[in-house]
Amino acid sequence: MTSTFGSVALPSENAFRVVMAIGSGAALVAFGFAACLPRRSPLAGTPSTPVTGEPSTPADTSEGSSAGTSTGTSAGTAVETRP
Repeated sequence: MTSTFGSVALPSENAFRVVMAIGSGAALVAFGFAACLPRRSPLAGTPSTPVTGEPSTPADTSEGSSAGTSTGTSAGTAVETRP
């Protein structure tokens, strides 16, 4: 599947098509295999959501109070700071 130009042999257009078809077929097979893999489940005894130590609801910063490691800002939103 080459074309000769002078003393140099180069891949023909059909060679590129064959390689593209083989690559596409391999990608489809890999996709099919990956679609059949089971999803990873969390280990026994570990929570499914990460534990951050922060409350699930934002702290009320409208009165200037701060809770935990959150600090109030002028806009009234909580900014989380981590050590």
